[in-house]
Amino acid sequence: MEARKVDHIERRLKKVSFFVIADHLATILEGNDRKDQTLIDEGIQAIRLEMEKR
Repeated sequence: MEARKVDHIERRLKKVSFFVIADHLATILEGNDRKDQTLIDEGIQAIRLEMEKR
């Protein structure tokens, strides 16, 4: 029972992480559309930080 709870929590965290990364990708694309290197760099840095958590 306890292992199921941990597995369930881990799956939920992966889903949240996916949406966080998708949001950062949207930031990168917005920066690309606006030709704003700052937005692009912020999005890339945020994804790097998110991936380090894994």
